[in-house]
Amino acid sequence: SYGQKAGAVNVSAGAAKKAGYGSLFLKPETTKSAELGFKGRFDQGRIGFKADAFFAKVQNFQTQGYDSEDQQTYLLNAGSFRSRGAEASLQFHPDRHWSLQLAAVYNDETYLDYDDARCPPEVSLGSHPPASCNLTGHRVFNAPRFTGNIGARYEWRTADGSNVYIGGHYAWRSWMYGTVDDSSYTRVPGYGLLGLSVGLNRPIGKGSLDISLWANNALNKLYYTRLINSDYGAVIG
Repeated sequence: SYGQKAGAVNVSAGAAKKAGYGSLFLKPETTKSAELGFKGRFDQGRIGFKADAFFAKVQNFQTQGYDSEDQQTYLLNAGSFRSRGAEASLQFHPDRHWSLQLAAVYNDETYLDYDDARCPPEVSLGSHPPASCNLTGHRVFNAPRFTGNIGARYEWRTADGSNVYIGGHYAWRSWMYGTVDDSSYTRVPGYGLLGLSVGLNRPIGKGSLDISLWANNALNKLYYTRLINSDYGAVIG
């Protein structure tokens, strides 16, 4: 597949002093991608399996930058990067009560050409900082390398025809950089979340009524969903 996001004029001129006046113009972002996989059901439909490998190349990646001098955000082209990896999922119904799910993704995202990147605060706020930094070969931000999910559900039918179910799922992701400059201060640690649910599904006329109680973070895990740069090297999460 091929996709393109339109370019634009960057109305925030604060970064032009360092990045050059060419940074006022945002180039179109283009994406070329390919995916190959298979899916099927086995053992009379009790087992469902899907797997694929994917590859994508993004050029003139459009994202948001921050200029600490005038404290403004602006749009920029963050070079080009490659995303490649594989993913798989498995669904298993050993009997009429149990339903099990497994899923995993490996995603290797790397900057292929980003030699004029904005420097992270630990460099730009140091003595005699360079005008730009070379992030070619570094990891792309907001892209955990590993993601995994596991879930289970147990369901049974009562005498009045209702279905009662109990379920749980655990979702985990590895660490990632939170900002486009790959600052060590905006590195989001990996975390996992446990979710639990219990409910009742009861037929009513031609439809049904579903009542459930759930907790999406049952272990009360404290985690960052996002970390961003702010004034003078400060980080907001």
